Amino acid sequence: MQAGRKDLIVKLYMRTTKDKYQLPVAVADSPKELAKMVGTSPGVVRSCISRKKLGWASVEIPDEEMEEEKVEHTGDVSRV
Repeated sequence: MQAGRKDLIVKLYMRTTKDKYQLPVAVADSPKELAKMVGTSPGVVRSCISRKKLGWASVEIPDEEMEEEKVEHTGDVSRV
């Protein structure tokens, strides 16, 4: 990751199905929010994700809105 790009990444926390497809059952912006959705504690969410337990996942995705705002403010069109 390049310096200054951390703010353009959004981390999502997910509870997924436990089959080979791992489809999302619940998606949240924080372990606390996901824990509330699925009826457990934030510690359990963090632990299961860090141990890569089946049915739990986190993903980092680019924040498209932040990317667009940065391009508009800087006038940098090289990434568009």
